[in-house]
Amino acid sequence: MNEILKNKIDNLPEKSGVYMMLDKAGDIIYVGKAKNLKNRVSSYFRKNISHTTKVIHMVANICDMNYVITGSEAEALLLECNLIKTHKPYYNILLKDDKAYPYIMLSLSEEYPRVLFSRTRKNDKNKYFGPYPDSSAVKATIDAINDVYPIQKCTKKTSFGTTQGRVCLNYHIGKCLGCCKGDVDKGIYDEYIKQITEILSGKSSVLTDRLREMMLEESKKLNFEMAGEIKKKMDEVNNLFTKQMISATSFDERDIIGLHIEGYTAYVHMFIIRDGRMIRTVTKKLSCNDEELPDVLQSFIAQYYTTVMYIPSEIILQCSLPDEESMSAMLSELRGKKVRFVVPQRGEKKRLMELSVQNAKLSAEVVRTKNENARKKKDDALMEISEIAGITRPAVRIESYDISHVSGSDAVGVMVVYTDGKKDPSALRKFRIKYSEGGDEYASMSEVIFRRLTRATEEMRENAENPKFLPLPDVIMLDGGKVHVKIIKGILEDFGFDDIGIIGLVKNNRHRLRGIIDGEGNEISLSEVKLSGDILMQISEYVHEKAIGYHHASRSKGVSRSELDDIPGIGKERKLSLLRYFGSVEEIKNADIDELKKAEKMNEAAARSVYLYFRQEEMQDEDEG
Repeated sequence: MNEILKNKIDNLPEKSGVYMMLDKAGDIIYVGKAKNLKNRVSSYFRKNISHTTKVIHMVANICDMNYVITGSEAEALLLECNLIKTHKPYYNILLKDDKAYPYIMLSLSEEYPRVLFSRTRKNDKNKYFGPYPDSSAVKATIDAINDVYPIQKCTKKTSFGTTQGRVCLNYHIGKCLGCCKGDVDKGIYDEYIKQITEILSGKSSVLTDRLREMMLEESKKLNFEMAGEIKKKMDEVNNLFTKQMISATSFDERDIIGLHIEGYTAYVHMFIIRDGRMIRTVTKKLSCNDEELPDVLQSFIAQYYTTVMYIPSEIILQCSLPDEESMSAMLSELRGKKVRFVVPQRGEKKRLMELSVQNAKLSAEVVRTKNENARKKKDDALMEISEIAGITRPAVRIESYDISHVSGSDAVGVMVVYTDGKKDPSALRKFRIKYSEGGDEYASMSEVIFRRLTRATEEMRENAENPKFLPLPDVIMLDGGKVHVKIIKGILEDFGFDDIGIIGLVKNNRHRLRGIIDGEGNEISLSEVKLSGDILMQISEYVHEKAIGYHHASRSKGVSRSELDDIPGIGKERKLSLLRYFGSVEEIKNADIDELKKAEKMNEAAARSVYLYFRQEEMQDEDEG
């Protein structure tokens, strides 16, 4: 699991929603719903859980994830369905079907509308509510409405003034006004339809209150079985309407934008609805200063919709824009048709807008929590480094030193700096080893530290305006073991800087950090370092990289002109090859022909040429003798 994915999972909210797993190309490979996003998504990556083969393969291909919170698990179910139908993720095999969630339809195309169950929603005169995830609850709600309101239930084509056969049983038991007689007052009937519309639009308490009255009436009559049936219907109605659906109730396409400002960052969350279905979500971040929310929202809209391929006819916002008329005109011109902004005050649009704002706030919360966790992790790591180094203050400035050479020649040293846990490339300092010879790393390290502290002391004495070696570090890290630590500790004391902590970085034979030496000279295994292991590894690798890089650069400059350039048959590539293989011109001088041939790009003739070149003086001496 990469670090980006790990951070997202660690900061997932414990709320219902939908998650989308992405592969390395950024494509959605799986969409799932969850009552608790954090628990569900985390379960995929727990090693102690036995996963199916499909899940194991899927997890191996997950490189990133996105998610959206919903108002309920039922909303998550529907959004999951819509996203799967839109994106057709590879691993959602069992969900790639054409199952449609049910709607409740008011047949407004009829003179006396009925309440019907429908698996489809058409672009007609009828009114649709839903979709809903529970078909049994939908059927129970339709039954409950028909029990409470005496509207038409049969399939006869009724109209005012026209009789359609004999009056049905529903009329005789008081469950229908008798629309088939042709004399039902249209005003009374329309009032019933108006009340039913309000119930299906969210005012379900009107229906449940009436059901409760009916249940009590049956209980008083000791009709407990009938009262029980009414109670079941009431529970189903409550179940249906406490789980509002993420779905538009018309075929109009729209974008719903929620924006939240925190500090100097604005977080945007959008629901993209096409043909009444939410097909995807969009999240964005943008920088802002002291602008008010309407100004930031307008700025986002101007930037976003001038880069997208399609602009919907309706954009739902949480507040009015400062220059709404001009913005609408601009987007309308880009779209080629009218674009309008809506700030809903009630109903489904307002609920979805509020949910979008809630998701935007959650994005800010996730970033804030992530930053706080990272800050705490960093602070704890720096305090642990301080404790290891033997000081009580936080290790705000850490300097690390490394020496690089080849067989004792061309030795160089570097100083890298980490400030508040982050590397500071501008503070890099390089040293050519001047006084230590023969590859003595203790002497070389001592020289570098001595020269660094001497420069700092001079700058402090002179009160330098642009010092290169100030401030002093809180902790010094050395590429070396106990002896290195002891020697450098003595130098610090000589300068009067014994309040600077010191740590030795112990490497393995591949120059990877395997342990550390604390301020008292004790070796600590890297596995014992619980909080600062990562940053110690980073510092160790960074300083080594810079030391090697400086050494290579120094040697390249140093060999730009040497004795090797005067040897017949030895060009630049062979010269560098010889130096890489032997490490110094002195070693090349002492090598025989067979040894010289071992260097890359060298052959018998070139090796002989080098060998004879460095023995010219010897042969001349013999001749003179």
